[in-house]
Amino acid sequence: MGYPMMQSDAFRKSSYSVSQGACVEVGSEFPGRVVMRDSKDIDGVTVSVCSNGWRQFISQVKLDGRGKR
Repeated sequence: MGYPMMQSDAFRKSSYSVSQGACVEVGSEFPGRVVMRDSKDIDGVTVSVCSNGWRQFISQVKLDGRGKR
């Protein structure tokens, strides 16, 4: 799904991203959606999920203990 006006300031880099490894950016300024993309290929493929699904995913990760640093 393409999003017009996918400006860089609409995304933030995941706190789990490392400087030389896999980097993921998350954008939540899209109505009802959370959009993810590769920070090294910002014009490439994006993955979009509904906001509610994203919240459920994050909650489950935290419950499973995988959200610990």
